[in-house]
Amino acid sequence: MKKLIWLMPVFAALVMGCSTGSQLNKQKITAQQYYQQGNYQQALEMWMAEIANFENKGQETACPVYTQAAFANMKLGNTQLALDLLKKATYSDFIADSTYSALAEIYRQQDNLSLEMVSLQDYVAHSPKGKNISTVRLRLFELYVESQNWDLAFAEWDQLTFEQKEQENSLLGYFAVNKALDHNQICDSLAKNILKLNENQTIALNWLGKKYYQMAEDRYQLEMKAYEAHKTNKQYKQLLNALDEVTVNFKRASKYFEKLYEVSPDTTTATYLSYIYNRLDDKPKADYYKKLAGI
Repeated sequence: MKKLIWLMPVFAALVMGCSTGSQLNKQKITAQQYYQQGNYQQALEMWMAEIANFENKGQETACPVYTQAAFANMKLGNTQLALDLLKKATYSDFIADSTYSALAEIYRQQDNLSLEMVSLQDYVAHSPKGKNISTVRLRLFELYVESQNWDLAFAEWDQLTFEQKEQENSLLGYFAVNKALDHNQICDSLAKNILKLNENQTIALNWLGKKYYQMAEDRYQLEMKAYEAHKTNKQYKQLLNALDEVTVNFKRASKYFEKLYEVSPDTTTATYLSYIYNRLDDKPKADYYKKLAGI
């Protein structure tokens, strides 16, 4: 009988412990149900009660609902409270890729480029095959371009999907990267691909116009200098052959610059066109663009 009496407190404690655990689990499920129904305040109150239970015991790292409570706060417009909870989640045993996604979203709203970047880098490190990894990779690429981290952006390009690489904005970003890194041949190819998507894209038109103009002008100056130094029949024939190639490239340049002027008229483009048509001995067009250029 004494043995039975001694066991009763133990049994009662076990029952109470199970009841408390069961109650917390029930709270968690109910909070999630509230959240899914759009009752964010009720869900938040339940999650915060659970958080308080863990924190009062000094068991913050074992708290599984920091991220969920943060989501509820975000829905309610409590951005700073959400941010505080997400930071706590990063030190818990229940950090998820969604934690880093939410952090990045808040920092993006705050226009905090550096911390958004760090959060996305943490996402990649934590969940390299996460369900949102392709979106995260694209945003990381955009941030590297925006912050002029050219080498990081160049490396990140290989992580993008084929579909992402075919988007105009992505191509423009990669163009900016390669231009900064002096990868001119890559820029030539990218500019042509960009124009296939958008024939009015001024950055690509300007790049190709200048490319062919410079090719033509450099060759023209080189051959004229050579002819002036050695006025022989052989040198004259070489000059004529070179001028055929020069003419082709000046005409290519004029095609891009005329389109550029049509889309975005300015004096710089008009000046290029006046020089080109002067080289092509087309005085009416040269004079026309000189007038537009104000020269």
